[in-house]
Amino acid sequence: NLLAHALARRRWRPAERGGPYGALWMVYTAVHVNAWVWSTVFHARDTRATEAADYLSAAGSLFVSAACVAARTLAARTAAAQAALVACALVALAAHARYMLFVKFDYGWNMSVCLAVGVGQMAAVVAWAYVARHPARRYLAVGIGLMCACTLLEVFDFAPLAGVADAHALFHVASPPVILMWYEFLRRDANHLAEKEL
Repeated sequence: NLLAHALARRRWRPAERGGPYGALWMVYTAVHVNAWVWSTVFHARDTRATEAADYLSAAGSLFVSAACVAARTLAARTAAAQAALVACALVALAAHARYMLFVKFDYGWNMSVCLAVGVGQMAAVVAWAYVARHPARRYLAVGIGLMCACTLLEVFDFAPLAGVADAHALFHVASPPVILMWYEFLRRDANHLAEKEL
Protein backbone atom coordinates (compact mmCIF):
# COMPACT_ATOMS: atom_id res chain seq x y z
CA ASN A 1 0.00 0.00 0.00
CA LEU A 2 2.86 2.36 0.83
CA LEU A 3 4.59 1.60 -2.45
CA ALA A 4 1.35 1.97 -4.40
CA HIS A 5 0.95 5.56 -3.16
CA ALA A 6 4.60 6.47 -3.63
CA LEU A 7 4.97 4.94 -7.09
CA ALA A 8 1.64 6.18 -8.41
CA ARG A 9 2.30 9.71 -7.29
CA ARG A 10 5.77 9.72 -8.81
CA ARG A 11 4.45 8.34 -12.10
CA TRP A 12 1.51 10.72 -12.49
CA ARG A 13 2.83 13.86 -10.85
CA PRO A 14 3.68 15.75 -14.07
CA ALA A 15 0.10 15.44 -15.33
CA GLU A 16 -1.18 17.26 -12.25
CA ARG A 17 1.65 19.70 -11.50
CA GLY A 18 0.04 22.64 -13.27
CA GLY A 19 -3.55 21.97 -12.30
CA PRO A 20 -5.51 23.68 -9.54
CA TYR A 21 -5.52 20.54 -7.39
CA GLY A 22 -1.95 19.33 -7.95
CA ALA A 23 -0.57 20.62 -4.64
CA LEU A 24 -3.59 19.30 -2.77
CA TRP A 25 -3.11 15.79 -4.16
CA MET A 26 0.57 15.98 -3.19
CA VAL A 27 -0.55 16.64 0.42
CA TYR A 28 -2.97 13.72 0.07
CA THR A 29 -0.14 11.42 -1.00
CA ALA A 30 2.22 12.59 1.76
CA VAL A 31 -0.43 11.93 4.40
CA HIS A 32 -1.16 8.48 3.00
CA VAL A 33 2.51 7.56 2.74
CA ASN A 34 2.90 8.63 6.39
CA ALA A 35 -0.04 6.44 7.39
CA TRP A 36 1.41 3.40 5.64
CA VAL A 37 4.84 4.01 7.18
CA TRP A 38 3.22 3.92 10.64
CA SER A 39 1.26 0.82 9.67
CA THR A 40 4.53 -0.86 8.74
CA VAL A 41 6.19 0.23 11.98
CA PHE A 42 3.23 -1.02 14.04
CA HIS A 43 3.17 -4.39 12.27
CA ALA A 44 6.92 -4.74 12.85
CA ARG A 45 6.91 -3.52 16.46
CA ASP A 46 3.59 -3.72 18.32
CA THR A 47 3.66 -1.24 21.23
CA ARG A 48 1.06 1.17 22.62
CA ALA A 49 2.84 4.08 20.94
CA THR A 50 3.13 2.43 17.51
CA GLU A 51 -0.48 1.23 17.74
CA ALA A 52 -1.68 4.77 18.47
CA ALA A 53 0.46 6.16 15.62
CA ASP A 54 -0.94 3.53 13.24
CA TYR A 55 -4.59 4.05 14.15
CA LEU A 56 -4.43 7.84 14.26
CA SER A 57 -2.39 8.23 11.08
CA ALA A 58 -4.88 5.96 9.30
CA ALA A 59 -7.73 8.10 10.61
CA GLY A 60 -5.79 11.18 9.56
CA SER A 61 -5.44 9.86 6.04
CA LEU A 62 -9.22 9.45 5.85
CA PHE A 63 -9.92 12.92 7.27
CA VAL A 64 -7.47 14.59 4.86
CA SER A 65 -8.79 12.47 2.00
CA ALA A 66 -12.30 13.71 2.80
CA ALA A 67 -11.02 17.31 2.68
CA CYS A 68 -9.38 16.67 -0.70
CA VAL A 69 -12.54 15.08 -2.08
CA ALA A 70 -14.57 18.02 -0.73
CA ALA A 71 -12.20 20.46 -2.44
CA ARG A 72 -12.56 18.69 -5.78
CA THR A 73 -16.31 18.12 -5.61
CA LEU A 74 -16.99 21.69 -4.45
CA ALA A 75 -14.60 23.09 -7.08
CA ALA A 76 -12.43 24.77 -4.43
CA ARG A 77 -9.68 25.74 -6.85
CA THR A 78 -7.79 28.30 -4.76
CA ALA A 79 -5.03 27.36 -2.34
CA ALA A 80 -6.81 29.28 0.44
CA ALA A 81 -10.05 27.33 0.02
CA GLN A 82 -8.19 24.03 -0.13
CA ALA A 83 -6.13 24.93 2.96
CA ALA A 84 -9.32 25.82 4.84
CA LEU A 85 -10.82 22.41 4.05
CA VAL A 86 -7.64 20.61 5.13
CA ALA A 87 -7.58 22.72 8.31
CA CYS A 88 -11.15 21.63 9.09
CA ALA A 89 -10.08 18.02 8.61
CA LEU A 90 -7.13 18.49 10.94
CA VAL A 91 -9.35 20.04 13.63
CA ALA A 92 -11.69 17.05 13.37
CA LEU A 93 -8.69 14.71 13.54
CA ALA A 94 -7.37 16.53 16.62
CA ALA A 95 -10.72 16.05 18.36
CA HIS A 96 -10.72 12.37 17.44
CA ALA A 97 -7.11 11.94 18.59
CA ARG A 98 -7.85 13.71 21.88
CA TYR A 99 -10.66 11.27 22.59
CA MET A 100 -8.63 8.22 21.57
CA LEU A 101 -5.51 9.22 23.52
CA PHE A 102 -6.92 10.89 26.62
CA VAL A 103 -10.44 9.55 27.14
CA LYS A 104 -10.57 5.99 25.82
CA PHE A 105 -8.64 4.13 23.16
CA ASP A 106 -11.83 2.66 21.75
CA TYR A 107 -11.33 0.36 18.74
CA GLY A 108 -15.04 0.23 17.92
CA TRP A 109 -15.39 4.03 18.02
CA ASN A 110 -12.31 4.45 15.82
CA MET A 111 -13.67 1.95 13.29
CA SER A 112 -17.07 3.70 13.27
CA VAL A 113 -15.49 7.13 12.73
CA CYS A 114 -13.21 5.83 9.97
CA LEU A 115 -16.07 4.04 8.23
CA ALA A 116 -18.31 7.12 8.38
CA VAL A 117 -15.61 9.39 6.96
CA GLY A 118 -14.49 6.86 4.34
CA VAL A 119 -17.91 5.78 3.11
CA GLY A 120 -19.15 9.38 3.15
CA GLN A 121 -16.37 10.61 0.90
CA MET A 122 -16.65 7.62 -1.45
CA ALA A 123 -20.38 8.23 -1.87
CA ALA A 124 -19.82 11.97 -2.34
CA VAL A 125 -17.17 11.64 -5.04
CA VAL A 126 -19.16 9.09 -7.05
CA ALA A 127 -22.35 11.18 -6.78
CA TRP A 128 -20.43 14.29 -7.84
CA ALA A 129 -18.86 12.50 -10.82
CA TYR A 130 -22.25 11.35 -12.09
CA VAL A 131 -24.00 14.67 -11.50
CA ALA A 132 -21.12 16.52 -13.19
CA ARG A 133 -21.07 13.91 -15.97
CA HIS A 134 -17.32 13.50 -15.51
CA PRO A 135 -15.85 11.53 -18.44
CA ALA A 136 -14.13 9.09 -16.03
CA ARG A 137 -17.20 8.55 -13.83
CA ARG A 138 -17.64 4.87 -14.69
CA TYR A 139 -13.95 4.15 -14.07
CA LEU A 140 -14.23 5.98 -10.74
CA ALA A 141 -17.37 4.06 -9.76
CA VAL A 142 -15.65 0.72 -10.44
CA GLY A 143 -12.62 1.80 -8.40
CA ILE A 144 -14.76 2.99 -5.49
CA GLY A 145 -16.79 -0.23 -5.63
CA LEU A 146 -13.58 -2.24 -5.38
CA MET A 147 -12.39 -0.07 -2.48
CA CYS A 148 -15.67 -0.77 -0.69
CA ALA A 149 -15.04 -4.50 -1.20
CA CYS A 150 -11.54 -4.08 0.25
CA THR A 151 -12.98 -2.15 3.19
CA LEU A 152 -15.28 -5.06 3.96
CA LEU A 153 -12.15 -7.14 4.59
CA GLU A 154 -11.20 -4.69 7.34
CA VAL A 155 -14.70 -4.66 8.85
CA PHE A 156 -15.62 -8.34 8.71
CA ASP A 157 -12.53 -10.03 10.03
CA PHE A 158 -12.21 -13.80 9.73
CA ALA A 159 -9.75 -16.49 10.74
CA PRO A 160 -6.83 -17.23 8.42
CA LEU A 161 -7.72 -19.21 5.32
CA ALA A 162 -5.68 -22.42 5.28
CA GLY A 163 -3.85 -20.98 8.26
CA VAL A 164 -2.14 -18.44 6.00
CA ALA A 165 -4.09 -15.26 5.21
CA ASP A 166 -6.73 -13.58 7.36
CA ALA A 167 -9.03 -10.74 6.30
CA HIS A 168 -6.50 -8.04 7.23
CA ALA A 169 -3.76 -9.71 5.17
CA LEU A 170 -6.13 -10.02 2.20
CA PHE A 171 -6.98 -6.31 2.55
CA HIS A 172 -3.28 -5.49 2.17
CA VAL A 173 -3.03 -7.71 -0.91
CA ALA A 174 -6.24 -6.44 -2.54
CA SER A 175 -5.97 -2.70 -1.98
CA PRO A 176 -2.79 -1.66 -3.90
CA PRO A 177 -4.39 -2.13 -7.36
CA VAL A 178 -7.36 -0.07 -6.17
CA ILE A 179 -5.01 2.68 -4.96
CA LEU A 180 -3.47 2.71 -8.44
CA MET A 181 -6.96 3.03 -9.93
CA TRP A 182 -7.58 6.09 -7.74
CA TYR A 183 -4.41 7.76 -8.98
CA GLU A 184 -5.36 6.91 -12.55
CA PHE A 185 -8.67 8.69 -11.93
CA LEU A 186 -6.73 11.71 -10.59
CA ARG A 187 -4.63 11.70 -13.76
CA ARG A 188 -7.74 11.52 -15.94
CA ASP A 189 -9.36 14.27 -13.89
CA ALA A 190 -6.31 16.53 -14.29
CA ASN A 191 -6.37 15.92 -18.05
CA HIS A 192 -10.12 16.63 -18.12
CA LEU A 193 -9.58 19.93 -16.30
CA ALA A 194 -6.75 20.87 -18.67
CA GLU A 195 -8.94 20.14 -21.72
CA LYS A 196 -11.79 22.25 -20.31
CA GLU A 197 -9.44 25.21 -19.89
CA LEU A 198 -8.21 25.09 -23.52
